[in-house]
Amino acid sequence: MKKAVIAVTERGGNLAAFIAEKLNADLYLPERYAKEKGLGGKKGTYPIVGEFVPFVEGIFGRYRALIFVSAVGIAVRAIAGAVKSKLSDPAVVVVDEGGNFCVSLLSGHFGGANELAKEVAGLIGATPVITTATDVAGIKAPDDMARKLKLHIEKAGDLKKVNSCLLRGEKVVCAVGPDFPKKLIEDSLSVQIVELGTIPRDAKAAVFVTDYEIEPPDIPHVVLRPRRIVLGIGCKKGADFSKLKSLMKSFFLKLGLSISGVGKIATLDRKKDEECILKLSGYLGVPVDFHGVGELKKFESLFPKSGFVKEKIGVGSVARPAAFISSGKGAELGYIRGGGFTLAAYRRVFHELD
Repeated sequence: MKKAVIAVTERGGNLAAFIAEKLNADLYLPERYAKEKGLGGKKGTYPIVGEFVPFVEGIFGRYRALIFVSAVGIAVRAIAGAVKSKLSDPAVVVVDEGGNFCVSLLSGHFGGANELAKEVAGLIGATPVITTATDVAGIKAPDDMARKLKLHIEKAGDLKKVNSCLLRGEKVVCAVGPDFPKKLIEDSLSVQIVELGTIPRDAKAAVFVTDYEIEPPDIPHVVLRPRRIVLGIGCKKGADFSKLKSLMKSFFLKLGLSISGVGKIATLDRKKDEECILKLSGYLGVPVDFHGVGELKKFESLFPKSGFVKEKIGVGSVARPAAFISSGKGAELGYIRGGGFTLAAYRRVFHELD
């Protein structure tokens, strides 16, 4: 997590410098103070230039966490114009200049501000201040679980309603697909776990953890995606992006999978400049693994081969072996050919800390 520590006074600057060093974070200090202390040229230390609020708004989106050493009111005014969504805003923590309290101010769960406040408090001997209702009640919430387990929140509109049900002590269940270890859910969420398609009639809210499409229930619900699907792609040079996207959507519809479950694309290294693949990467918001012919040939014998492809690039298959490698030799979920493309969907082998 890329972090920044921001101070507005000399007294706060000393504490901010200590926190930044311990967290390996960038440090922002008033320009005059940085020069006086000889910190202006120190790596990772930057001056606050110009008006404070516009300056903070300018760096707001560059970090996953901002730690202010200041009054809470100063931090609130500084970030107010930049705040957008609890799913995209960075964690914001405020430490008073005396180092007495460490307040989780913004993105407590999904952004990780609650955990960061506890971490910083531990470093300086302060009292962490956590005000999110579920934490105060000792309840494990789905957005906090999503952060810890690196799950993508696909449907977040009902998140507040689901958490409200938890706070009221109403029945909330978590439907977990065969693509995710139930033990991790048991350790991370304060709800009853059920199989997909078996939501009890008396449930007041539900959480889904799966890469499969679901039948939305008539109760508040949140969908969390493990994003463990690797999409292998083979294509001819100059292939059309719109055709690739269309084929992918129909492919996933046939498999009953959500495209939100894709966590990575895999293909041949000769496709590093292939526009359709790069556009798909941007569309899905996922990285691309590029594999050389030598890598693919190691697993060529495991898959059907095309003599034409073999003659052209030196290996008889691309989509399947590329996805197989990038998934950690995971399970194949499906394969399709059409329109000059080959697509293979593999489920990445699960590692608890990946």
